[in-house]
Amino acid sequence: MISVRLNVNEEEQQSSFQNSTLHTVNDNIACSIAAYPKYPDGVLSQEEAVVYLREQLHALSKAGWEFEIQIGRSETALTE
Repeated sequence: MISVRLNVNEEEQQSSFQNSTLHTVNDNIACSIAAYPKYPDGVLSQEEAVVYLREQLHALSKAGWEFEIQIGRSETALTE
């Protein structure tokens, strides 16, 4: 699924779209991208998540896209 909303100014994107990456296009267009991966049931560790994400993002990375990903324990896991 790809969902796109047009005519959302930069200020609104910064305040209401927190789980995204805000960037500009040619200094006159503000664009935010949020991604929500669908992990297979077998992904149970941080290392397995890294492998899966690298596999899924490989084609975009080869096309010049850059990704910065942070992975750690969930709040649920920290309280257990």
